[in-house]
Amino acid sequence: METTRRRRRWSIQRLFDPSGREMLYLLSFYLPRFLDYPFEEKAGDRRHELWHIGPAFDGDLRGMPAAATPMGTARASIMPACSQLAASWLAQNPPIELYEFLRCDFRQCASVSAQSTEPGSLRRNSSPSRQKPAEPA
Repeated sequence: METTRRRRRWSIQRLFDPSGREMLYLLSFYLPRFLDYPFEEKAGDRRHELWHIGPAFDGDLRGMPAAATPMGTARASIMPACSQLAASWLAQNPPIELYEFLRCDFRQCASVSAQSTEPGSLRRNSSPSRQKPAEPA
């Protein structure tokens, strides 16, 4: 997938899940720093990143400042709301598989991931594909 912005061409590899559905969003966190934060801060940061996903869920991002402008004070102003949204979500008792990795620090996650092959562990059992599966005949 390619696009041109400000006369520069950018590209990104398209990824698909095992059923063939394209992944429109990928979240990135700096490790090990992110995992060494307290649980509540990790949950708020994750909610903050999810906030950037556009309401149409069409691959677009919202709330992004101008290019090359750090979020800075804007991020600080929305973090309390993101932390509250994360706390509200956790109060609804979502499936632990969705957030159990946030309970570990970096060393714990690396240890569990390296040792476990059990379903439901922190280790993912399937990885995304870079090519869309062939359509059934």
